[in-house]
Amino acid sequence: MESELRKIWYKDKSRNSKRSSVYLWCYRSSLSKSRLSVTKVIARIALEFYRILGMGILTKNIGGGFRLPHLNGIYIHNNATIGENCIVYQQVTIGVNEHKNNFMAAPKIGNRVYIGAGAKIIGGIVVGDDVRIGANAVVTKNVPDGMTVIGYNKIIDAKPERDGVY
Repeated sequence: MESELRKIWYKDKSRNSKRSSVYLWCYRSSLSKSRLSVTKVIARIALEFYRILGMGILTKNIGGGFRLPHLNGIYIHNNATIGENCIVYQQVTIGVNEHKNNFMAAPKIGNRVYIGAGAKIIGGIVVGDDVRIGANAVVTKNVPDGMTVIGYNKIIDAKPERDGVY
């Protein structure tokens, strides 16, 4: 398990700034299944300081290559799932819709998803692979693979301007 954790962290580290890499190291270390060690305790204390500063990534289901260009104001519900090589910008909320009957259903986000600054992804929805969610978009409906979401649930079939990983 430790070697798997190390591989995921190195993938995260290669895609992030030093500050974001430290946060993701604390996050991944606190989730490790090893016995309670000094490293795990330090990681959990550091995460509490980050939480005071406005970071709230509670989920345990984030794939490798996760990228956080700006750390402030990101909240991800503990039932949410995020795939590999995703990018999440500042002030993003990925959470549940407590006004529905199934109020603990959180989003499932695919691989290689770009989530712009201020976006809100709410409810038990599925966001497909290679989706781009624009800044300040509000997503409350399922999004098929390869689509772009802008505004309030406006899904368009726009091709990215360049090839490869965003």
